[in-house]
Amino acid sequence: MDNPDIHIDAWLDGVLDEEGCRQLNEWIVASPENAEYFAERSHIHSSLFDWAKAIGSCGIDDVVDSIAETVTFLPIKIRWQVKAVAAAVVAGLLAIFLLKSEPALVPGDPVAKMGESSGAKLVYLGQAWEADGHVLRSGEYELIEGIASVEYETGVKLLIEAPAEFRMISTELVELSSGRVSAHVPPEGIGFTIETPSAEVVDYGTDFAVEVGRDRSSEIHVFEGEVKVNPREGKTDPVRLLKNDATRIEFETDVPLGIPVDKDRFLRSLDEPVLDYSHVVREMSPVVYYRMGIPKEGSLMKDHGGSADARLVDDVCERLPFAPGRVGSSVKFEGPKISPYVVAADYPKSQGLLSFSAWVRADSWPRWGCIAANERENVLGQFRLGFKRDSGKLQLRVRDDENQEVELVDSETLPLKEWQHIAFVADGKLLRLFRNGREVVATPCGPVSSPRNAEVPKLYVGAQDNRDGKMIHFWQGRIDEVALFNHPLTDSEIIRQYQSVTEK
Repeated sequence: MDNPDIHIDAWLDGVLDEEGCRQLNEWIVASPENAEYFAERSHIHSSLFDWAKAIGSCGIDDVVDSIAETVTFLPIKIRWQVKAVAAAVVAGLLAIFLLKSEPALVPGDPVAKMGESSGAKLVYLGQAWEADGHVLRSGEYELIEGIASVEYETGVKLLIEAPAEFRMISTELVELSSGRVSAHVPPEGIGFTIETPSAEVVDYGTDFAVEVGRDRSSEIHVFEGEVKVNPREGKTDPVRLLKNDATRIEFETDVPLGIPVDKDRFLRSLDEPVLDYSHVVREMSPVVYYRMGIPKEGSLMKDHGGSADARLVDDVCERLPFAPGRVGSSVKFEGPKISPYVVAADYPKSQGLLSFSAWVRADSWPRWGCIAANERENVLGQFRLGFKRDSGKLQLRVRDDENQEVELVDSETLPLKEWQHIAFVADGKLLRLFRNGREVVATPCGPVSSPRNAEVPKLYVGAQDNRDGKMIHFWQGRIDEVALFNHPLTDSEIIRQYQSVTEK
């Protein structure tokens, strides 16, 4: 066996298949050194619940027998370790046997309730969770899809993003084994605690987030208030984090590592706030307005300007592709690889005059990366906005009423990891591109093509179609507040959009 650590960790996590269990068994009995290593590594991770979970899903009774047989061949100084491990295994087997002998799983005590969620699929005590008045009871959960909102009577609110594994302990304690959680804790909930494999996070009335990675290390980010972080080993003094502080606790050590706070990583609410920006956009009568908010159910992206609802295609995503936006949340696109995208099957086309606005945040400059386009199979409909090949510069193409393409290219590269307000206007005489409320380039252009181009009905955001029907030119970064107008926006209207956010 080339890498026993992978097999041991998979067994401890309860995901090792039958063939892997057989290989692990053979490796353990091959030598006393192997058995000793297995015992030591297992001892680090062991708890009765973890043993029970691992054995219950793996069913490797032979491993226990192998340990017992191997004990007699080990040096005296390590026999106690192996015996302790074997005893834990036997205890776990007994617990699983008793659990499986019950006619049904016994639910725990009520702890909290589910709030509004998005596509959340929960597994509770190994079975698909069934809403019982939306009550969440004590016990182990796995969030396999979506985003779950958890609410406590004290006013504590958790937002959990799949994939995640957690254990509801009480009204004041939750264990997070893996995944990402953001928490809002009012004064009534002070003392609420999140335990991870490497740290204990005690709240003092605040807004914070915790993420546990695949290596069981933890990151804690504080947005408001104060938390105390106790390394689980207990050999290091706690670290107190205040507003805009963050730390990382490695699983293999108990030394806190100071890191920059990351406010752009964690979703903190499912609600899309109705702020000045959305009011301003609606006053300008968009024909299409996608706020890029998190859908409560399904994949519908509601059109707040008309009736051309769009669909989020995110089948390739491990977690829902949303992140903090410029106003509320935004859709997060993954770049050149297969990525989510947004598509409207049809929408009201311009009769000659056209405007567009959106907030974008680029994480890289992918070749031809697309913000939004009415283009299919390399046939330009009314417009395409995105990067020009490898330049990192924004390119706008429209088709005029004489069926000619008109192009604009920004003279500067788009800054990375910064929100930029992008707009363009085709007023029948000029085609103009704006960034952050300022015109950056313009060229003569007649009215845009009429809807006669029926073979290009769709509107894409974050990608576009190509000749063989596959999506290409994915954006890498975030896009928020996408709006189309079948009339020309004025300079003052574009400045008003930009300033309604930046001046707050």
